Amino acid sequence: MSTEKGLKYGFYIIAGIAAILGVVLLGKKKPDDDDENPNPEPTPLGPVIDPVQASVPQNLATILASKDPIVGLKGRKIYAKVASAKGRKSPNVNDGMVNNLAFESLNGEYLGYPTRVSNDANGAKDANGKIYKWIKITLDTKAWNRYNDTKSFLTKQTFMNSGNNFAWFREDVIKL
Repeated sequence: MSTEKGLKYGFYIIAGIAAILGVVLLGKKKPDDDDENPNPEPTPLGPVIDPVQASVPQNLATILASKDPIVGLKGRKIYAKVASAKGRKSPNVNDGMVNNLAFESLNGEYLGYPTRVSNDANGAKDANGKIYKWIKITLDTKAWNRYNDTKSFLTKQTFMNSGNNFAWFREDVIKL
């Protein structure tokens, strides 16, 4: 194929793409169109948390309210209170493009033992204005293996070690 033919076909391809984009952009609805609902439903400002999840179990709340909560939690087994309790790599929620999700549990699944307690790194508060507490849990081998088996071969861990055997869980998704 000669250079002239290549340029000619390239021009036609670019012109075709530009025409398609023009039609799509011109065909889009404008915000001031008349067929829109004049009184739209208000959208909630943030995610709505299920009241069952929002309540922290009383025995856990008492321990977390103490002066040194890790002493009260030492040696206690921690379970997931809700389905899909998300364990994080740090004590805060980051659901962006590169999130900090480290683990996702089943409802009632045994997670492991607590090693640390911290306040939310971003200062997130519950409905009463109290800053959420996060508990760092050393994951149980069975739970870690179950979650690791759900991952694709690209993100699967080859073995459990001290760098990947923990997750931070917010106080409202776990129970003792």
